[in-house]
Parts: sequence; structure tokens; C-alpha cells
Amino acid sequence: MTKISQILYSKINTKKYLMDILLLACIITSSGYAVSTSQYDLSVYILMVTFVVLCFKTIINRMIVFKRRDSAFKLWSLFLVSSFFSTIANFNGINFNSFVVMSVLFTVGFLISEFIKFDDFIITFIKVMKFLTLIALSAYFIIIILGIHLPFNTFQNKNGTIFLNGIFFFFHINGSQINSRSMSIFWEPGLYASFLIIALILEISFKNTKPNFKNIIIFSMGILISQSTAGYLLIMLVFALLFFKNVKKSNIIAFVMFILLYTVVFLNLKNILEYLIILDYDTFSKLDAEVFLESTRFNSWFLNLNIFEASPLFGHGFADAGNMFQAQMRDWNVRAQTSTSSYFFAALGISGAIYTIAWIVSIFKIKKMNIYSKILITLIFLIILNKEPHQKNLLMYCLLFYLTKEKQNDGIFEKKLTDK
Repeated sequence: MTKISQILYSKINTKKYLMDILLLACIITSSGYAVSTSQYDLSVYILMVTFVVLCFKTIINRMIVFKRRDSAFKLWSLFLVSSFFSTIANFNGINFNSFVVMSVLFTVGFLISEFIKFDDFIITFIKVMKFLTLIALSAYFIIIILGIHLPFNTFQNKNGTIFLNGIFFFFHINGSQINSRSMSIFWEPGLYASFLIIALILEISFKNTKPNFKNIIIFSMGILISQSTAGYLLIMLVFALLFFKNVKKSNIIAFVMFILLYTVVFLNLKNILEYLIILDYDTFSKLDAEVFLESTRFNSWFLNLNIFEASPLFGHGFADAGNMFQAQMRDWNVRAQTSTSSYFFAALGISGAIYTIAWIVSIFKIKKMNIYSKILITLIFLIILNKEPHQKNLLMYCLLFYLTKEKQNDGIFEKKLTDK
């Protein structure tokens, strides 16, 4: 290799590394990073820079991205068109600003799925979650188990919640006490548990190699220290996924029985938690907050649908739908917005169904995956999407566009546990 070639190669590598760092920073800060909920939030600026860079990269590539009429392109177009008409029908300054931000999120998610191979995205996501979880486990052991006080700063988010700031891990602080629930870099433990569940799904069903049981154990331990009730319920579906991915269709009775039992537990979770508290208050008193949270999750869905009923054709716009939700939270005994699916109905009207339908259709279109896996993965994602707000979560848009891409679906293959 000549000296000129070495210089050119070095410049290409440098540009690639810088692009990788930018995309990673963008996905992290726009996907639930705790600091992004505070006055130190830089997520919008990083998102806009990423948007400009990716658009410039698209132009350099002579708009090849937009010449292909694949499913991901169609979904991206539907998101933009439905958002545009909803914004025009409910035009005001805050709705327009929200439309711009959401359009940028859609576009960045779409372009990431175009420029980065799904296999590379999966490997990177699993590695990042493994790295973060090992740090979270170490921090949990030192701070919570051993009770060692480390000299970290704190910060307060826009809702008044105080965080212990470990940069790569955070803990909520209640008064003078550190909350024992681990949340890694995210703004709450439930979101951390959701991303660990997604990491497990990618590890088990989407990687081109057989599942790595060390990763499965690490991610499971992360869910354990998150102390997320929803996370515990979801990991049951993940273990079922691990089992049913290798069974034949003749085992349909066992599968149906599992789904029915799981549905009964899921729908009666609030009553089960209340019963445990009555049975032994000293042991299960911490579940009080979970009981209220389960009520919030169900009521959040119905509150959004109530807002949707007032304007079913075009919804109320992204910002107004959120403001209307907050104004009625107390009346509906709701603590926070948790239902992404029904939020899109409230924001966009009937076209808001596109978001949830896209997830379901995309998963069921995967060819080299058995029906049991498709059903379980669909259930997992529907629960995740409706247990916390993901409407401004860039990672979820990236995943949705990857799943929607027809050429990617053809390449997905569930590696059997027995494969060598």
C-alpha cells in the first residue's frame, strides 16, 4: 500500500469512526437517556446534527435511498403525510414544533436503517447493552449491596426527580435515600428493563449465530436488579421464546395453554399484587407503587382513546394531544403517559393506527421464523409499547424500520440452539 493510499484509508476510517460515534450518541440521547430529561439536555441538538449529516450523506449517494419503494420507505412516507395533515388540521406553534421534531425522528430512524446493516445494528446494540449492564451490576453491588458511598454528583430532571449521576449509570434519590432499583443510563428502571428484553429478543431470534447464554444470563440479571414487575412478566415470554423457537407446530396445545395462562396473569396483575400486599405487608409493601403503576398503564390507554374520540379523523396534533392528556391525568387516576399506541391515535386520529399495525405486520412478515416466535415477539413489543412512552424514542423507530424492510425480513433466520 502506497503512502497516499494509507492516508486515504486513514481518512476513510476516521470518518467512519466519527459517524459511528455520532449515531451512537444520537440513539442514546434520544432513547431515554436520563440526562436528556434535565436542563442539561442536548438530545435535540445532537438529533438535528445527525439529521443534517445523514441527509447530506443521502444527497452524496444521489438519493438512492428515496428511489427504492420498499416497505420502510412507504412507512416513513405514511408517518410524514399523516403527521403533516394532523398538524395542518390543528395548526399552532407548539404542534408545528412537535411535528418538526417528530419528522426528524422518523427520518433519522429511517436513514439509520438504510445506511447500517441490520446485522451490524444488532451486534452493536447487544454489545452496548452488555457493557451498560455490567456497569449497572457493578454499581448495584458496590452502592446498594455493600452500601459504599461514592462521591458522585446529582442532578434534577424537569419533573423534580433527583438522580445520582454516575454518567454510565444512575439511581433515583428519594429524600436522603438511594432507590435500590437499577436503571443503567435510562430515566427509569422500566425502560431499562424494556431495552434488556429487546436485547434478549435480538440475541435469541435475530442474531445470525446461536444464542450466547452468557449474554442471556447478564441481561436477565440486569432485569432482576431493575426490579421491574413488567420486566419480570416480559422475561417469561422471552424464556417461552427460547423454548418454542425449536418446537414443531404439533405442540400447539402447549403453546395455547401457556398463552392463556399468561393472559390471565397479565390481566389480573393488579389484583395479584394487591393480594400479595394483604397477605404479607412487610414483605410486599414495596409493591404498592407497582399497583398504582398498573392502574396508570391501563387508564393511560383509555384516557388517550377518550382524547381520540373528540377528534377521530386528524387527532389533536403531537403537542396538543400530550397537553390534553396531562390536563386530565388527575381525573383518570393516571400518573404518566405510558401508552404509545393509543397516544398516536390521540395525536394523529385514525391514521395513528399505522404505528401499531406496522409493528404487527412487520413481525409476521418475517419468513424464516416459526409462528410461535412471531406471536411471542409481537406480544412482547405490544406490551413494551404500552407500558411506557416511546413516541420520542429513536431506537424504537430504528427497530421498526429494520423490521419493516422486506429485504431484511428475508434475511432474518432464527438460529437453532442445536446449530453448530
